[in-house]
Amino acid sequence: MSKEFDDDEIIHAYTVDDMFDDGLLKDFPFVSKGKFKLGRIVMTLGIDELITENHKPESYYHYLLYCLKLHLIGDWGVVCDSDKNLNDQALKHDLRLFSAYMINPLDKPSQTGKVFYIITERDRSVTTLLLPSEY
Repeated sequence: MSKEFDDDEIIHAYTVDDMFDDGLLKDFPFVSKGKFKLGRIVMTLGIDELITENHKPESYYHYLLYCLKLHLIGDWGVVCDSDKNLNDQALKHDLRLFSAYMINPLDKPSQTGKVFYIITERDRSVTTLLLPSEY
């Protein structure tokens, strides 16, 4: 079940083209070579706080983009094997894709062992980065 976010819950929203135009993906050519389309890329307030509260926000942003790359190429992160299999099937049948990645403990020691999610909707219109508490 996917959640619809109100505009005030989404802090940033980009399309891949916007991200290229803004130079955000200049070091990430993977975006055009993924297994599926990302659609509009959005992050929630919780993810934005992870970035802005970080002592190196740019490096943390790159870490999130790296995780987005993993999601895009079908590395589903730390989800269980059955969820990995569900995602592999979802690729074939245009269903929702769900990944989970560790919050970078080098930048956020207080968050060690915690995860964030990346979810791409079944119609591939939007990909959301969010915390489990925002799901």
